Amino acid sequence: MGGAGLLDIPFTNLIGNNLPGFPPEYRNHNRNFERLQQTGLDWSMMCPGTMMDSREHPDSVHLHITTETLPVPISETIKAYSEAEIAGHLFSRFQELNVAYDDVAKCMLDHLELGGAFKRKRVGLAYQSNITGR
Repeated sequence: MGGAGLLDIPFTNLIGNNLPGFPPEYRNHNRNFERLQQTGLDWSMMCPGTMMDSREHPDSVHLHITTETLPVPISETIKAYSEAEIAGHLFSRFQELNVAYDDVAKCMLDHLELGGAFKRKRVGLAYQSNITGR
């Protein structure tokens, strides 16, 4: 397990954990990730945002799963931002990364096979709606 701050921020060469204002204890995830990369193990690292108690979702909401990058839409204009501005932008959108514990556990259990799609990858999770015009 890691956190969403361990995922790549699209259009940048940054991860959230290294941005100003992110709690320094999150960098423990960075060290754990670096250690895993140095092994020959078949691992995957779930990187949800804040995990919450289970809740029922309407049929129009589904779990969006990414590998290596944040699972929320990020505009390419972010590459013109300073690191402090990127941090502020991500903090303002933090709730978009809230995921229920049971959905994270289900995703993990659904992808336990060796050599699967998430082999040696960071996995991002967020809810997205099928409703257009959001």
